[in-house]
Amino acid sequence: MRVLLISHPRAHAGKPDFPPIGTAYLGAVARDAGHDTLLIDGGLSGVRDIVARARKFRPDVIGITCWTIGRGTVWELCRLIEKTIPRVFLVLGGHHASLFPEHVLMKTRASAVVVGEGETAFRELLDALRRGTDPAAVPGLVLRGNDGSVRRTGPGI
Repeated sequence: MRVLLISHPRAHAGKPDFPPIGTAYLGAVARDAGHDTLLIDGGLSGVRDIVARARKFRPDVIGITCWTIGRGTVWELCRLIEKTIPRVFLVLGGHHASLFPEHVLMKTRASAVVVGEGETAFRELLDALRRGTDPAAVPGLVLRGNDGSVRRTGPGI
């Protein structure tokens, strides 16, 4: 599968405060599991540039870091992704997403939120998606059901 990971996006390109180490960890997990993986440092790219690069990469899964301080930009990015790549499996993680997963699902059309440390849950989610199995068996997720319902899969590692 093709996996795109986007760290703490900003509305406009700028200089990030620090390197996106968490996103790099998840990228290594995805790559090691055999996925074609692209990382975008959202602090260096504006929202429009991120969407253009995503369109060109044609991912099956997009993961976005969501912090409380930048959540408005994440909502905007998600809306643009939904219009540009409507069938992508969209998953959010990070501090805000972990603390308020229902809020994230209310504000976006994301399919899943990874709660807490994401390395194991994200790898297992990618494995489930690759196999075509229900990700509800993966601990550490909050999922959106086909009927719009929200379900927790249990605590992650």
